[in-house]
Amino acid sequence: MTRSVRLLRSPSASEADERPRHCPPGEYEAFILQGPQGQRSKTLQRREHARFLRTFPNLADWFDQPLRQRLGWRNGAVGVRRCGPGDGFDVTAGWINYNARPYLVYLTLTGRMRLDWGWLLGIGVVKWQQIADQLGLPLSAQMEQLCQQLGALGHYVGYPERFRALWAASRLVLHRGDPDLGAVTAEDVEEMRARIRTADQIPGIGEVHPPEQLARVKLAWAASVYRVGLALFHAGFIDRLAVRPMIALILALLAIPLVWAGLLIRTTRTGSR
Repeated sequence: MTRSVRLLRSPSASEADERPRHCPPGEYEAFILQGPQGQRSKTLQRREHARFLRTFPNLADWFDQPLRQRLGWRNGAVGVRRCGPGDGFDVTAGWINYNARPYLVYLTLTGRMRLDWGWLLGIGVVKWQQIADQLGLPLSAQMEQLCQQLGALGHYVGYPERFRALWAASRLVLHRGDPDLGAVTAEDVEEMRARIRTADQIPGIGEVHPPEQLARVKLAWAASVYRVGLALFHAGFIDRLAVRPMIALILALLAIPLVWAGLLIRTTRTGSR
């Protein structure tokens, strides 16, 4: 029998408005000043934020950029798991978008936008934890409880597995636009699984993940999302558990020799009479 770990719920959870919008003037600047960073870092963050606002006064325009540009890039950086920008890349826009990542996460965790699957699957590390903690959200505790639930189900939760679980769970939250992990539904999980299966159809994803690499990482992504869905199901937050397509295929293939074996036995018995 597996032990169920109940996730904490956020008292202020609410689904994001479909229209992305900036926060009121001064709100994010005040959030930066209240953070744990040094004064020099805070000054740089405020400048980067102001530059992003000047570039995209209408936040909806940010979504109109090519995916590679929206993901951003540090000029001179070398990508290991993802491709760097190609010829013709707007270095200035890439730098602005790279530095805007914390602000985009802030907007999402405060219910003002929903990040799309292209951005969420194209980006590497999303640093949500410090932002969520500073906002007073229980998201970090919920993520810890999620890992405990996986452990209670008998899954190993060492660093690689823990990282993969948090990778999937954080993206479910950021796409939904609701900072409460407990608000994630079975439909959300299935939507992410479906988008991963068709990730090669996301406009611009090939500029981030080459086709041969994407084919490999899709399998890892799918496994991570399934495990998170498993934990959410046993914690009582989603109402159904999906069967992994690969497992269903394997079971079907394993059944084939058993069917033939049954036919052979019956044929042998009939012939010996």
